[in-house]
Amino acid sequence: MFQNLNKDDDVYVIDKKDGPVLRMGKFVNKTTPIPITPTQTPGLMLNMTQQYEFTMRVNVEGQEGDFPNILTTENTHNYGNTIVCSTREAFLSEVDKLRIKSQGEIDRQELNEKTIAWCEEVSRKVNPTYAKEKERDEAIANLNDRLDTMEESIGNALDKILKQLNKK
Repeated sequence: MFQNLNKDDDVYVIDKKDGPVLRMGKFVNKTTPIPITPTQTPGLMLNMTQQYEFTMRVNVEGQEGDFPNILTTENTHNYGNTIVCSTREAFLSEVDKLRIKSQGEIDRQELNEKTIAWCEEVSRKVNPTYAKEKERDEAIANLNDRLDTMEESIGNALDKILKQLNKK
């Protein structure tokens, strides 16, 4: 738990801003823990356990920075793009969560692609206007591809003709 950290203990910082990166830190110090007011969630009982939070200072790769609102009883604190862990086990748990979430996204991609293809097929069958618009769009795209190929061929032919004329 964060409350048990001592000077120079390892702190694991996961920076997810541009893809996950581990930044190892060393605990420097913390502010005196202050009590936080319990919040009532409608429909749930009020949690009467007194919670305390503090700001933790950590030296991460040579730069000291503050991590506010750390609960004394937690091992992990998530700031959105940054996750701070007080133990190796908590860090590895967060790594597993990231892996599972990303694998789920990959797995859903195939399902989403199948769903899109199915929607396209059904829309074409059930909606004649949609089918005609799609056929038109595909025909235009095909013509544009053919024009691009023709432009390239004509350009190549002109280059050859100009080279032959310049040789004479």
